[in-house]
Amino acid sequence: EVTAPLGNFAFDVNLAHTGRFYWDADNINDQPSFNLLNASIAYTPPGRERFTFRLTGRNLTDEEYYTSSQTGAGGAGYLSAPGAPLTVLAEALFKFQGR
Repeated sequence: EVTAPLGNFAFDVNLAHTGRFYWDADNINDQPSFNLLNASIAYTPPGRERFTFRLTGRNLTDEEYYTSSQTGAGGAGYLSAPGAPLTVLAEALFKFQGR
């Protein structure tokens, strides 16, 4: 977090690595290893600590991966669910303060 005359800035970057693994007991249907890079920057204006604006990027390298996979009916192929592609979010946050 950085405090400047223009307000407070918070930065976050994370990298998650998943090694190669198999979806089935026979070690046929595999998920190759992959990395997911996420980052965000948040800004809180001076004198307005109840307001924060944040920009977040997920899967910044647009890595292709799967979140699940199973054998299709009768052993015909695989049914796999892809992971989320590159996603960008913009948020405006307001903190309610009790007495």
